[in-house]
Amino acid sequence: MPEQIEILIVENEDDQIELYTDAIDEYNESPENISIVSTIVKTVDDAKEMIRENHYDAAFIDLCLSDEGVDEEKDGKKIVHYIKKYARYPVYIVSGSLDEETSELSENKFIEEHDRDSVDTERLLYEVQTLFKTGITNVLGLKGFFEQHLDDIFWKHFAQSKEYWLQKELDGTQLKRIVSRYTLSHLFEYLETTSDSDPIQYDVAEMYISPVIKEAISPGDIVTDSDNHYLVLSPACDLAQGCENVILVRLIKLFELEAIQLKKERYLEAESNGKRGDLISTLQNYIKNNKDRYHFLPRFLEFDAHVADYQKITTLSYSDANDLTSVMSISPLYFKDVQSRFASYYARQGSPDFDSASLSQEYFESLTST
Repeated sequence: MPEQIEILIVENEDDQIELYTDAIDEYNESPENISIVSTIVKTVDDAKEMIRENHYDAAFIDLCLSDEGVDEEKDGKKIVHYIKKYARYPVYIVSGSLDEETSELSENKFIEEHDRDSVDTERLLYEVQTLFKTGITNVLGLKGFFEQHLDDIFWKHFAQSKEYWLQKELDGTQLKRIVSRYTLSHLFEYLETTSDSDPIQYDVAEMYISPVIKEAISPGDIVTDSDNHYLVLSPACDLAQGCENVILVRLIKLFELEAIQLKKERYLEAESNGKRGDLISTLQNYIKNNKDRYHFLPRFLEFDAHVADYQKITTLSYSDANDLTSVMSISPLYFKDVQSRFASYYARQGSPDFDSASLSQEYFESLTST
């Protein structure tokens, strides 16, 4: 069955409804587009019923839905809050009644405000299509990937281990956390299941958690004092106990590394294929973590590409570290690799500085004389 974008339209004026339907009809005439199907309702109660019983990929909402044209409580605002509570898809407020009272809604980037007299409905429809193609509304929607596999986890995995869970004697909060982690581990396994014809590809966004969720400073947090960025390396067990000092590693912008700056200057001087290859090769060495001293952190949102410099370690008191500004966190799945490479870097022993030329000649003579 061809894919369809489902849009909820909450609007009580027939003229505006006609504008929506005409724009959608025109959009659907292009064979390159995924078709849009709309559900149109005129009242708050009907809108809430549709939100409870159906999954949508976007909603277009008017703020004033009263027949008299006067809506002091702005019924549309109630619908927006209802969607935020019970659903997961972007909301486009299209109204002639925008004011400071409603502007708080658009502080969330998935809720946009547009004046009815100047809105570009066609552009919004294409934005909905682009977002739909990312899969965000499908994966997180009420009938998406997670919901589908949560059914699998309940009926297959938990059902099989039912007796095990009945015997657990932990308090409710602890047990719920364990069950949650158990569920997430199974979800991740489903995510990693793929066919050879559909190889797994990772994106830099998967490496980070932004904005930071935990209030207290935690392992893997990227923090800043406005001058420099740091990565928190202290183990979770230390931080959980309110350790005296927090271990931080300095982050250096990738493009500011001396080796990269040097190769860049040489390329700009000559702009030859050889110099271009040297610069790309140097960048790849850092990106692939071929340099033991550094660990690469890719660019994401406002955070530039950096490397953690394992020779630039510092400590701050626990209270001072918590005063630093949090930028984002590295996902635990990726942070384990950062910690592992850090431990390996400082655990390396190296070999004595032998006279390799002399020994090579000696061994060569021994090898060839027999």
